[in-house]
Amino acid sequence: MSTPAKSRVQVLPPTVTFEQSWQFPAALQSEVAAYACQFYQPFWGQFTFHGNQRTATLPPFAGSAVITETLVEQTATGNSYTLVGLPGITDYVGSFELTPQRGGKHVRLRWRVRCRYQSTDALTVVAQVFAGGSGLMTTALQQQFDAQPAAHPV
Repeated sequence: MSTPAKSRVQVLPPTVTFEQSWQFPAALQSEVAAYACQFYQPFWGQFTFHGNQRTATLPPFAGSAVITETLVEQTATGNSYTLVGLPGITDYVGSFELTPQRGGKHVRLRWRVRCRYQSTDALTVVAQVFAGGSGLMTTALQQQFDAQPAAHPV
């Protein structure tokens, strides 16, 4: 007589994805990649570095949490990283990617974040952190490049 297989159900918290992109003339691809796609040179804020990790303290609305981002992969045109330290948020993966657009006249810089949240309060905070970061990035990109990037929320 065979033993029946055991079933296991795992309930995971909901997942959310945030994405922001900016468009530039294709002629600026190398400059944008050098400025915006390097993990060790975050263009929008102050971080402290320790090896392949960077840390920052978030604003009071996020509980002044100290977050740690860890580099997963770095290429010439992008990077991916994980983040810990934001209460109620797990499985956080962020990335920056610069890609040519159809027709070859433009490139798109995309910041993407995907994570799981434990509560609506945690979701609200991570959404505010993303919106705040997106605003800082847009300002920095506008100041760095003569060609104003067009923000394209997804």
